[in-house]
Amino acid sequence: MLPLSSIKFHAIILIAILVIASAAVIGGASVLYNREVIKHEIWDNNLAVAKSTSALTVNYMDLARTYLTSLADRPLVIKAIQEKDIAFLDFNAQYAVNQSEQLTSVFFTDQSGTVISSYPYTQRIGESYIDRPYVGEVLNTSEPVISSVQISPYTGQPTVYFGIPIMDNTTAIGTLIGSVNLANFRDLLAETQVKENHFVYLVNKSGRVMVHSNSSYMDKMADFSSIPAVASVIRGEEGIVEQYFPFENDQRLVAYTPVTQYGWGVVVATPVDVAYKPINDSMWLFITFIAGLLILSLLIAMIVGKYITDPILKINSATSYIPDGDPERLKAFLPVGRKDGIGSLARSFITMASTIKSDRERVIAAMNQAEEARAHAESERERAEEEKNRAELYVDIMGHDINNLNQAALANLELLEMDESLTDEQRATIEDALVAVKGSASVIDSVRTIQRATEEKITLENVDINDYVVQCITEAPRPKGRKVTINYQPRKGLLVKGSSLLKAVFCNLISNAVKHSTGDVTIDIYVRSTEKLSKPFWEIAIEDDGPGIPDAVKPRLFARFQRGTTKAKGRGLGLFIVRTLAERFGGSVTMEDRVPGDHTKGSRFIVTLPVSADK
Repeated sequence: MLPLSSIKFHAIILIAILVIASAAVIGGASVLYNREVIKHEIWDNNLAVAKSTSALTVNYMDLARTYLTSLADRPLVIKAIQEKDIAFLDFNAQYAVNQSEQLTSVFFTDQSGTVISSYPYTQRIGESYIDRPYVGEVLNTSEPVISSVQISPYTGQPTVYFGIPIMDNTTAIGTLIGSVNLANFRDLLAETQVKENHFVYLVNKSGRVMVHSNSSYMDKMADFSSIPAVASVIRGEEGIVEQYFPFENDQRLVAYTPVTQYGWGVVVATPVDVAYKPINDSMWLFITFIAGLLILSLLIAMIVGKYITDPILKINSATSYIPDGDPERLKAFLPVGRKDGIGSLARSFITMASTIKSDRERVIAAMNQAEEARAHAESERERAEEEKNRAELYVDIMGHDINNLNQAALANLELLEMDESLTDEQRATIEDALVAVKGSASVIDSVRTIQRATEEKITLENVDINDYVVQCITEAPRPKGRKVTINYQPRKGLLVKGSSLLKAVFCNLISNAVKHSTGDVTIDIYVRSTEKLSKPFWEIAIEDDGPGIPDAVKPRLFARFQRGTTKAKGRGLGLFIVRTLAERFGGSVTMEDRVPGDHTKGSRFIVTLPVSADK
């Protein structure tokens, strides 16, 4: 017997625990998983039975109604009603009952609602049915009517009556009534839908039983409205639940679905022990499998323990004699002659002592290099953070301090410009200075816009492109001595997801069209809807009749600091901002010649932005 402190005993126990635990975990997970899978399959199957029963109900009733409608529409039947040809009507009533699987009886009434022909229950003849909805309403409305479910005085079974108008042009001159004995439909369900120990039943809109596997409930049209599943289905709901069934005093799995066309409901109820029998069977199968696997695992652990731990014990004894780098001494203790993995392990011990020192040195060197690399990376990160903070400081200085200086300079220059004693040369100098200061302010605004567009987290909301275009037209530059014409038909409701930054897209394009043209300029702006990858977009085109942009410049036109060939200042950041903002808001911007193939006739910039899905 192995001592409890033996490594072999410990190895056997450890291997057994690992194998058994793995088998138990995997087996348990499989049991739980398969339990849920089978449970969902059972639920789905029961709900599928309810749905197929609902479809079968509709089909069964529709066949009866369709057959009656076709019979009522026959010219010979209409003529027989008009001429009171009772023999012909009797023949058709008998023929209909014999030919239709759904109909139990068929009878005709005249325009007053009095029965004039009936098969097989001739005792109806002469009775007035005008107070029955399936006769009176049919004659009044000239529309077919299906009755509520009622116990037939002739069969004692729940029965549905279809009343079909017999029309002479637009006038109902009589009715054709067919009765459907639901006991026959129950028998059909028993043959096609009902499994052993399953209960399928049909309830009307008040929750009373119309059809049931148990005829005792059906014959008295038992009131099931207190059952939660029935209450749900008569509300038009569909689902599957586990619930207590008071009439049978047991727990059942209940699937239910409405028969929408007729206002009824189908319920499929199965005792839970019957419904979940496949789950219990699968659990016992898994338990048996796991038990066998546990026994097999224990045997494997014992075998592995014997054939693996014995050589390891020898190697363990030899490890206490490992000298510092003397492989010859180790050979006397290690089984280096074995050809299996244990022999390889023994030979590894031989080389371990002589290599451990060099390995340690390499590890230490690698650790030192890693530490140097980490310190360098930390330094680079701190430098990058410092550069970022410095850039933000510069932007803040430009946006606040320099902008304040610009405003002060603008105010002073504008005051000087108002001095009437200035010479033309002095006034021109002041105007040049004003243009330069305004240009400086524009550059600052552009830098701040780029910073916000590329670094800030922008909160998107519904914005109207039309509002920004109108504002930009109002704010567009209009140089002295030049006529600037901007044509645009305002159009409200051009909604996109964006922010106030979007205004800069249109202001830059309109401003560029003015600044980069000479003499009078005409700018046309129009909007149209388009689609990309089946998604709606707004396409805003801004075109001018200015000098245009050469083909050589177009490929890099939207790059940062890129300018066209005109002498005007500012294009370098403006179009970069336009592209950055358009892409930030999910769109794009392109440029083309206003006149295809002739860039000297002006340019057309097209901004495309996705339509907002929120109205």
